[in-house]
Amino acid sequence: RARGMQRGDRVAILAEVRGDWARVDLAALAARLPTVGIYPSTRPDQVEHILRHSGARLLVVDSAHRLETLAPVLRGLPALEAVLLMDPLPEVAPDLGCPLESLAALVEAGVVRLAQEEEAVLAEAHGAGPDDLATLVYTSGTTGEPKGAMLSQRNLFSVSETVASLLDFGPADRSIVYLPLAHILQRYTLYLGMRVGSQGWYLGEIPR
Repeated sequence: RARGMQRGDRVAILAEVRGDWARVDLAALAARLPTVGIYPSTRPDQVEHILRHSGARLLVVDSAHRLETLAPVLRGLPALEAVLLMDPLPEVAPDLGCPLESLAALVEAGVVRLAQEEEAVLAEAHGAGPDDLATLVYTSGTTGEPKGAMLSQRNLFSVSETVASLLDFGPADRSIVYLPLAHILQRYTLYLGMRVGSQGWYLGEIPR
C-alpha cells in the first residue's frame, strides 16, 4: 500500500507451488488487494489476456526463466506497473516494460512498516467486508480465452467453514500442498488449514 496500491487493485501471481505463493496471496488479501492466480502452464498469450482483462497492476513470478518467457507479452501491458521476482534478481534482466523488483526487498520493507504501523495494517485487514472481492480465478482456456470468476470473501469463508465442520482436521494434522495454487480447490484448503490451525507442506513436484 505504501507504494501506491489502492484498495481493490489486482495483484497477479504466476509461480510453481511454494510457500511464497501463499505469503503473497495472504499479504495482498490483508491489504484488501484481490489476487489473480495464473497457472504455471498458461501460455504467454493467455497470460497477457489474463493480466490485461484483470487490470493487474502488480505481477509476482517465481523465476528468471519465466521472466524471459513472458517478457515479450509483458511489454505491451499499460496497467502493469512492476514485476516482483521470488527468486534472487538476475544479473541481467530482460526488458519487461516496467521495473523488476525483488520480493525479498518488499518483504523487508513490509517488516519495517508493520513494526511502525501494525494497528493501521490490522485495521485495514479487519475492515474487509463479506461481499468484497477476494480473488479472480481464471479458467484454463481450453475452450477459448480464459474466463475469470469473481469470488468474494464470503465465498472463501463459507467453503472453509463448511468443510471444517465436516472433516476432523486440527492443529495436530499436516497436509501436502501440491496442486497449483491458482486452482481454487488448493487455495481454499490453504485457508482451511489456517482456519483449523494445521500445517501445510509445499511440494512443487511429487517424486515418482
